[in-house]
Amino acid sequence: MLPGEVPAWMIVALIAILTMNEIVWYSLVSLLFGSPPVRRCYLITKRWIDRATGAFLGFLGLRLLWQASETA
Repeated sequence: MLPGEVPAWMIVALIAILTMNEIVWYSLVSLLFGSPPVRRCYLITKRWIDRATGAFLGFLGLRLLWQASETA
């Protein structure tokens, strides 16, 4: 997504922006999930979240297998 010739300042700026983005995002997530109400709600719904995620990933796996069998 970057041009062939990228100035050094742009690379440094991109690294700084991405680093700050990651630090801020994961700090907010950890603070949010560390709060008792959110943690309690997550622990109650964890089983269903895990099942839905597993079903979604299983569907994606089956889709990959289906597409692989069509191209073979």
